Amino acid sequence: MVINSTSCSLTGELPDIDPSVFKNTVAAYDMCYKKEKTLFNNWLELHSKALTIDGLGMLIEQAAESFRIWHGVVPDTTEIRKVLRDL
Repeated sequence: MVINSTSCSLTGELPDIDPSVFKNTVAAYDMCYKKEKTLFNNWLELHSKALTIDGLGMLIEQAAESFRIWHGVVPDTTEIRKVLRDL
């Protein structure tokens, strides 16, 4: 598994990494999120068969956890995930 925590999906500049490093990657997680697939995940899909995931879920679940801490209620994140993904 690869976790991309670089800013490449925000800046549009991929790190200088040999794509062969990722040939056996099973899953890749880009901490960035966008409506369209992130630059890193697009690039990785060209160079591997990895399942790619973006950071939207992390954003939503961090917000839900903060809400739980402050209000003592765990919100259901299913609908907001759909709404934000469709924006």
